Amino acid sequence: MENITQIADVMSMTVIAAGLLIGLGALGTAIGFALLGGKFLEGAARQPELPPSSAKPMAVPSAPRPMSRPAAITVMLMTSAIWVMFSIANLRK
Repeated sequence: MENITQIADVMSMTVIAAGLLIGLGALGTAIGFALLGGKFLEGAARQPELPPSSAKPMAVPSAPRPMSRPAAITVMLMTSAIWVMFSIANLRK
């Protein structure tokens, strides 16, 4: 009986860890895009005639393209966390 309680504790902690991993990954991405947008607006305020030509490069980081290694690792970790979270949820049924 004690084993079942320990397994349930491990499962619940794993779900919490997966949720934190997903949340922190999303938070990091949001902060990065906020900094990108802030620097763009700062540059646009300094040179108002350039924003139409510089708006396209600002949209490039959010466009689908081949990923850099850190971004790929982040996506892999978030995917793994989601997979673990749903597989544990299916074990409880």
